[in-house]
Amino acid sequence: MINADELENSTRVFWSDEYTPFTRKDYVKLNKFDEKYIPIKFEINDSKIFLLPNKSNFKLEIETYMYMNRFWKYSNGKNNKNQNQMKINLKGVEWNDLKFLNMEYIKDIMFSMSIYHFGYDFALMPHKRVTSETYDRYRLFMKTFQYDNTGELIPVATKPEIKATHLAVEYLHFLEFFGNKNTTKFMIDNSIINNFNNWFSWQNLSTEEKKLNQSLNNKVNVLKTTINRISGEIFIHYGRGKARGTLTQKAIEFYKYWNYSQSENDFENWLIYEFGVENK
Repeated sequence: MINADELENSTRVFWSDEYTPFTRKDYVKLNKFDEKYIPIKFEINDSKIFLLPNKSNFKLEIETYMYMNRFWKYSNGKNNKNQNQMKINLKGVEWNDLKFLNMEYIKDIMFSMSIYHFGYDFALMPHKRVTSETYDRYRLFMKTFQYDNTGELIPVATKPEIKATHLAVEYLHFLEFFGNKNTTKFMIDNSIINNFNNWFSWQNLSTEEKKLNQSLNNKVNVLKTTINRISGEIFIHYGRGKARGTLTQKAIEFYKYWNYSQSENDFENWLIYEFGVENK
């Protein structure tokens, strides 16, 4: 795995149209869920990171966009309106070098770069948490919007239903990026993925060492049980304990109206509707 010295000396993240560093201050200032495409560029200029011989003119650039707090075209399981197609430029690379440029490793490096250079917060969600205040606001909002465009009565979610919807939505968000690799651990302890030193330490632990934190394991087991118990009216499971599932239409509607009640956006374009369904 790439280390802090390599990140500091051999990688950069820029505003894409200019070679101005994209910094932590820039990321903090972004309105991350306003559905604007923010062009950024990841640059790696040390061939040894890919176990290639030292090449003085090596450069790998990935041009992409920050959109809905993601810098990749996420797979949401439905018609994805996200137009975020990456463009990769290579310099100083020969034909025989290509076998060393593993795309999955490039993805891992980009994630490390995002944490290290601009403090990327993967765990940041667009929806507000359920509190007495936010739920009262939702209830008041739903009294105004009682019927949909077809004249059907819109169901009002209970507090537990909103919380279950949020959990299902967040679970799919983590699954889409990390797959089933310690997903629930990252959901419980965001500091693993939000701080580069923690991320680097975690990646260098053995499988057995990752199991030694009993407190974390206990919390993960509770979370897994809670996910498995989400009602089928909100989240369709495909096999008990399987890392896959689908949001129901009811959950999508709950989520949209909840967000409408708290802001002026339903954040549906951020949603991951399903994961792993093709393997069910």
